[in-house]
Amino acid sequence: MDDVDSETSRDACEFWDDVVNIPRAGTCALQRCASTTISSREKLDREEQALRDTMEVMRYDFENEESALYGMIQALRERRAHENDMIARSIVTIRSRRNSLAPVMRLPPEILSRIFIFHVQVEERWLKAALTSTHVCRQWRQIGIDCPGLWSRIDINHCRSEVITAIIDRSRQWP
Repeated sequence: MDDVDSETSRDACEFWDDVVNIPRAGTCALQRCASTTISSREKLDREEQALRDTMEVMRYDFENEESALYGMIQALRERRAHENDMIARSIVTIRSRRNSLAPVMRLPPEILSRIFIFHVQVEERWLKAALTSTHVCRQWRQIGIDCPGLWSRIDINHCRSEVITAIIDRSRQWP
């Protein structure tokens, strides 16, 4: 059996040498080609692994950079929200100061309360009139909420239970 294998191997080497016209020099061209193919394959495997390792390092670096960028974006969004909040507060302050310069704002709260009560009494839709009076500015809202006479009427047929409860609380047992 060994003789057949070695004979077949020798025939293959001679055939290959004849095909490529390489003179024999100890090993046949097929064996040289096979060893070259193996070493080339090992070299390619090493190159592939090096590229995979490089890819993994780059992926890790990109993930870290991406995470840092998301952190910076979040910080910028928080800063923008904070600055928008500060601007909104400044606008409210300016409007409040501007409103305080109006002549009607110089009236004492007792007079404004009487005006609110009169307005509610002459209006057919008294609840809408009361709510309108309390939605002009913060000062009028506080005066209106603190005025029990403004909340002395209840229309249980047209109000939700939460509204009725709020009206009763604000009326403070006003007749």
